[in-house]
Amino acid sequence: MGSGHVIVAAEALGKNGVLRAVFAAGQGGSGQLGLGGTPEFIERFVEVEALRGEKLKGLHAAGWSTWVIVGKGT
Repeated sequence: MGSGHVIVAAEALGKNGVLRAVFAAGQGGSGQLGLGGTPEFIERFVEVEALRGEKLKGLHAAGWSTWVIVGKGT
């Protein structure tokens, strides 16, 4: 969680392999949600489409920033 925002990584085993997604909600005025643009506030979790299917190595939200480290592999 950052200052007024939260980002969540989800991973599940599906019929066609591992499914991965990242979701964000909260204040986005500094672009910290990764949704494109600077939405004032997102009330419900929205998928960060740019990270769909990515294998995450790290995820951190603090202040008005969010960092996501992606890696290769399945």
